[in-house]
Amino acid sequence: MESYVYKIIGIEEVGREFPFRTRYRLSDERLKESVARYGIRNPLVVTCDRVLVAGHKRLIAAGAGEIRKIPVLELPARPAPKKDLFFLALFSNWDRFASEIDKAWSIRRAKQDFLLDEETILQEILPILGLAPERGIYERYLKIAGLQPDLLDLAAAGELPFRGVQALLRFSAADQDIFACAIARKAALTANQLLQVSEWLSDLLKMNHTDLKSYLKNTELEKFLEHPSPDRRGKAEHFYQAVRALRFPQLAEREKKFEISLRRIEGRFEDLSVRAPSAFEEEGITLSAKVRNPESLARLVSKMQSQYPLFHSLFDVLG
Repeated sequence: MESYVYKIIGIEEVGREFPFRTRYRLSDERLKESVARYGIRNPLVVTCDRVLVAGHKRLIAAGAGEIRKIPVLELPARPAPKKDLFFLALFSNWDRFASEIDKAWSIRRAKQDFLLDEETILQEILPILGLAPERGIYERYLKIAGLQPDLLDLAAAGELPFRGVQALLRFSAADQDIFACAIARKAALTANQLLQVSEWLSDLLKMNHTDLKSYLKNTELEKFLEHPSPDRRGKAEHFYQAVRALRFPQLAEREKKFEISLRRIEGRFEDLSVRAPSAFEEEGITLSAKVRNPESLARLVSKMQSQYPLFHSLFDVLG
């Protein structure tokens, strides 16, 4: 490819179709502030007919202010293949601040818009994006890029953990929209919570032959999301536990009964801790106590013997 030509041009001269865009979100508040204060320090890359190849976020940031002249590197008049320009956009735009959604977006563009074959994407595109050239990674990112826009927006903004978003592919497009609007925007789910909630809700929808909007309305789940508290983490935990109880009602009932018995014991034994097996899948319970000397141990044992019915009630729950 021949040398670039450095020019200062009017911002209105750059086209707004963005055929080589590699970023999912173009609006960037931090970049906007930087450009407003210091201007554009790195030239944009454009074709000779002013099609933007690299610098989409910088252009949007400049357009949001009073900047009317921008620096560009203009490609030679000889047209380059669109595939080559897409590669140039990737090389020019990529940095360590790019989101995982940007990567998914670029992989999807490579396949659908530029018709690159799988081997080329694996061996050339993925390494540019900082990803291992593995088919599993390629398929995962490609699927994630197919999520509904609202979910991609939340993931790109960091409000939805990328590690769990693939689980949302189990929902229909309509249910994905409801999940984004009614759940993800109101409750800050962790990656593990997102994975589990997605699985449990999907199972519940199939078991009840319904859709997510109807299910949220017909259960008490909405109350955990509509609570006026601004604590989105707290809402997520309450919502997580509520979905778990609906998916595993017998387990939830056993845990409730165990908790009642446990509170009675801990109210009488300050230095004694009692723990049930995880999900009641193993036999027995775990007791731990802090004893300072043989005398305190003797008092604890004697007290436990006098309160034997309380401890026996725990085994009634365990079955």
